[in-house]
Amino acid sequence: MAETRFKRFPAHYLQINSIYKYDYKKGEAQFDPNYLDAQSMQISRVNLTGTVVGKTEEQNPAITIDDTSSTIEIREFLDPNKQTESRLSKQNIGDIILVIGKIKEFGGQRYVQAEIVKKSTQEWLKYSQLKAKMTELSLKIKNKQTKKDSSEKTETKNSSKTDALEEEQIMDAPLDKIVNKAEIICKIIEEEDKGSGALIKDIIEKSNIDDCEKIINQLLEGGDIFMVQPGKVKVLN
Repeated sequence: MAETRFKRFPAHYLQINSIYKYDYKKGEAQFDPNYLDAQSMQISRVNLTGTVVGKTEEQNPAITIDDTSSTIEIREFLDPNKQTESRLSKQNIGDIILVIGKIKEFGGQRYVQAEIVKKSTQEWLKYSQLKAKMTELSLKIKNKQTKKDSSEKTETKNSSKTDALEEEQIMDAPLDKIVNKAEIICKIIEEEDKGSGALIKDIIEKSNIDDCEKIINQLLEGGDIFMVQPGKVKVLN
């Protein structure tokens, strides 16, 4: 009997209000995940950072997080036959946390089933919000480009230029204007990468950021960059 292979889909940076904006659909094949239909992209997993604003203590604890765009409930399902410690019960009201998980819907209510839960920072919250904005801009451009009507194509061309310019302005902003260190480091990686990645030692030297290596490790853990070979990294586009 052939072995069934499960594919792990990427976790997209997304504003919480966008989770409610798109239609929720069921996967077509047996093992395909349910997803948000964003036209040019199917989103089944998300990478969110927000502040804990609500908490329930039950057999399966849940928390509510707010990323300033909206709120959503984060749930986890613990196996009653295993003595697994809840990650959500460790979080407190006011904590800033990072959550990676699957988008689910039950009884008309959408929530995120947590896979990874980590303490985060205000700095990372700003970085996550910027990445989510970039996702929205990318979706907006791609969705407009897929429209078939000729008149809409003309509008798409003009609108896409405006959106692309806005995206370019964000990415090309002077280093001292970028919202945080993580974004500065990602920008340097893109500048130093000539096709085969950027050397970590060059990134550290050029950034002049004291905790640069630590932030690079955080970016690697979060999946924003990846190691192409020892000592060399690339931004995950």
